[in-house]
Amino acid sequence: IDRDLRKKLDPRAMSFGREVGRKQMADVTFTLRAVQWLDQNYTFKASYNEQNDPTQRRSTTLVDSVSGRVIAPFDIDTQHDLSARFSVKVPTLLRGLGRSNASSKKRERPVEMDPDERAALGLSASDTSDVSASRRRSPFILRRLAGFLGNYAEPINANWRRNTTGRRFNLVERPSLSYQLGLDDSLQVARAAVGLTNQDSWARSVQREANTGLRLPLGVSAKANVRDQASERSGSAQSRLRVAQERIYPRLNLTWGRADRLPFIKKILNSAQVNVQFERTENREGEGSLKPGKLLTRGTSREMRFSWNGRWRWGPTTTVERVLSSSTSEDFEVVSDDSSLVGPPPLRGTAGSERASTTFSVKYDLKPRSLPLFGKLKSNVTLNFEVGVSNEIRANGTGNEARTPITDQSTFKTQLSLTYKFSENFRGTGNFRWEDNDNKLTDKLRKTREVKFSGTFFLR
Repeated sequence: IDRDLRKKLDPRAMSFGREVGRKQMADVTFTLRAVQWLDQNYTFKASYNEQNDPTQRRSTTLVDSVSGRVIAPFDIDTQHDLSARFSVKVPTLLRGLGRSNASSKKRERPVEMDPDERAALGLSASDTSDVSASRRRSPFILRRLAGFLGNYAEPINANWRRNTTGRRFNLVERPSLSYQLGLDDSLQVARAAVGLTNQDSWARSVQREANTGLRLPLGVSAKANVRDQASERSGSAQSRLRVAQERIYPRLNLTWGRADRLPFIKKILNSAQVNVQFERTENREGEGSLKPGKLLTRGTSREMRFSWNGRWRWGPTTTVERVLSSSTSEDFEVVSDDSSLVGPPPLRGTAGSERASTTFSVKYDLKPRSLPLFGKLKSNVTLNFEVGVSNEIRANGTGNEARTPITDQSTFKTQLSLTYKFSENFRGTGNFRWEDNDNKLTDKLRKTREVKFSGTFFLR
């Protein structure tokens, strides 16, 4: 609590100035592990800032029109964060299901025989000796399958998070404690005035995410990720609410970490890795809700990425990457609330883009210990060479008309950059860049040539 002691300071009357600010924070973490194969973690954070210093206010003094007294309003900022994390240890669960119990071992249990079986064994009917037969218990086929999959499955991790922020101006009294801690969303406090520059704002985002994977033979691993994020925020007017949603499903990543084990490749490479990634994203935005009649924008995008990374036995590291991406989006007209429209609003325009790029890069670390002019040095030089080719096409359309290209360009780029350090007192960077940008629509070619060196010398 911040108090201004320049006014209303009277210790005998238990008056210690005037309160001009207040900050409150709460942080709670709870971890639960009721079973061995499930981990749970919950966190809650709340922040409440209050500002009521009249010397820091830009607006004019507020006066009650009935009583004539001066009103000291409050300005508050709130932020609340609530999250939950779950980790399902699938390998532990599957191995536990596939593991046979200690009581299911082979045991010999007495078995009662009928008279014919006793006669066949040469036993008399009055012989009461125990004849034991071994009983074999085989595990169920699904349990054996679960134990086998437990060696390859990875844990399933799921996260949920909600973040709420808000700013309120010109409040006549302090809000309730439940609102300060984020337990109640309704303010229920009157405001002294409504300003044009300081307007109340509110935003909330909810994110849900889950990921898992599989460890396959020969060093191959597969991972999957799904994410859904929804957000709400106040618009230019308090009665307007903007709602947005973004979904990524799925995001698949396939990695082969033992690409250097091939018969002839392992003689020239120390390590190699191959990655394939696919991602699909959907996004929507509307006013008030995400119903078809309230949509403002809607779009989808896809991306496919192939990459290979390898380290040669004589030192350099090489990376080759190929990226293919495409996206489409639609913009809709704003419809009034009293409209009886069924289905999506009228289409304002559409847009689409396609891009393909290929990159080849080599990184090499040199450590020369002596130079002709400098003698013996503790140096370190890093060289990065990159060659890239890309093509991009973008098109726009008005209403329901077909999209027409607005950009069709191809780019060729090669670059050599280096960072050097000859001693603790001398270091620097260098860059050589050659780039050609060909615009096929305007038939223009833009050329860029860049040479840059920089060095720093320290006197100690």
